Amino acid sequence: MRKKSFSLVLLMLLMATAISLGAQELGQNGPNPSPQVQPSFGASPRNGVGNNIQIGGSHTLYATYAKYNNTVTFKPSGYAQLDDATTVTCPGPSSCLIEFDQFVEVGGSGSDNPWAIWSAVDGNLVSEPDGPWQGYVNFGGNYFWKTGSGFQFAGGVSPGQHTVQTYVYSQDGVEVGIWALKYQVYQP
Repeated sequence: MRKKSFSLVLLMLLMATAISLGAQELGQNGPNPSPQVQPSFGASPRNGVGNNIQIGGSHTLYATYAKYNNTVTFKPSGYAQLDDATTVTCPGPSSCLIEFDQFVEVGGSGSDNPWAIWSAVDGNLVSEPDGPWQGYVNFGGNYFWKTGSGFQFAGGVSPGQHTVQTYVYSQDGVEVGIWALKYQVYQP
């Protein structure tokens, strides 16, 4: 049990360090990508999903969906789909909160290639908070791997079935290695 607790604490410290380093690399102002992944799907989350349900306070966990990958794949520049869409259910009778927890490993040798992790509900990017910028894939041209993590919420999700998905944004394309994703649906 102690080994398991120590491993969990170590993983959390590594994730916090990756987030902190990413923020330091980009400073306060990261690149500003387009907020739409697929504009043909419903309303933008910046105008609805993710903005009209209290994130703080007590919520009851309804379901958890977990995914992982251990295969290296190249993702093109812009918004690249990381996983296939997962169908989740908001049981109602009121709206739900969906939590996205993501851990992604990327590699590359190009310099000045900013990258970020973004969540989507029904094809629309989630905006609470905005997709966490992870810094640059690499500085200076030597190939190496780095990890980043993200944590986002979509509130006010209507009762019924919805799709959730994770995207990786990069300026110049990026190789993605190991990733682990967790989608959780909460009832207020």
